[in-house]
Amino acid sequence: FINTTIVPNAHAQTRGIFTLSFDDNHDEHYTIAAPLLEQHGMRGTFYIITGRIDRPGLMTSDQISDLIERSHEVAVHTDGHVDLTLLTNPDDRVHEILGSKYMSELLFGPMYTIAYPFGANNQTVRDDIKRAGFIAARGTNRDLNYRDTNRFALGSESLKNTTTIFSVCGMMSDAHDQDAWYSAHAHTI
Repeated sequence: FINTTIVPNAHAQTRGIFTLSFDDNHDEHYTIAAPLLEQHGMRGTFYIITGRIDRPGLMTSDQISDLIERSHEVAVHTDGHVDLTLLTNPDDRVHEILGSKYMSELLFGPMYTIAYPFGANNQTVRDDIKRAGFIAARGTNRDLNYRDTNRFALGSESLKNTTTIFSVCGMMSDAHDQDAWYSAHAHTI
């Protein structure tokens, strides 16, 4: 259930996996989260809003490129961070999805995954995401992901400032015990 062209040796993982991602390209993701992950030999996924690059308090295009150079994954979080299920005009939805994919790829290279803003998705949105050429999409439902989970409806746990290390350890244990993928994401550090 992990694309081995993106994550070499992903299938070497024998029992469960736990991943961390960071949404909305906050500057602290670059200055705090990435260095902390690297200190522990880990990498994260950083979902970027293309319409908010190079703004005060948010990551610059140079910082995002640097994350890629340091072997972090950079992925799409749309252009304007709008709820895609509320865009009833198909052209508006496709513009939001494809515009962010094309801009991201122009600046940073191939983009394989997307996180739905607010986790909001439905079958129409998932179909548009597939047609745009993404291989997977993440929501915010708290489900574990298994090998047969719809890769366009992946679950992820939202980490809050009240999330304890014991909770995170529990997530990791659940992933191991159930031979599943537990994805967790944060907006702020």
